[in-house]
Amino acid sequence: MAQRKFPRVSTDLQAVALLGLDDAVTLEVKQLSMGGCLLSSDDLFDTSRLNNLTFSIQGISINAVANPIYCTMRGSKVFWGVSFAKLSPIASYYLNKFINKQIELFGELKGTSLSPVNR
Repeated sequence: MAQRKFPRVSTDLQAVALLGLDDAVTLEVKQLSMGGCLLSSDDLFDTSRLNNLTFSIQGISINAVANPIYCTMRGSKVFWGVSFAKLSPIASYYLNKFINKQIELFGELKGTSLSPVNR
């Protein structure tokens, strides 16, 4: 298996994906890294309309331009892997700080994104 560029951590953060000017969907961030995240939802949506992803870590709002990489279904859940195409320097700083603290406390995730141990 190829080595990941960034370590991943497990999370239960809520995110809002903007799908244009007047449409948004709420998702759960299941895994997070500096390069992107694994999102989960009960419903499918048109990822070609995904403009921006916003979530909060320790009271800091993180806004990212997100590019969908893949979508898969497991039971009644839908999972999306997205990469972060753009993060501000301040968002990168707080995201890195959060991920490093999570790794210090709980360790990083290993294996595939959707392996039972990583869900």
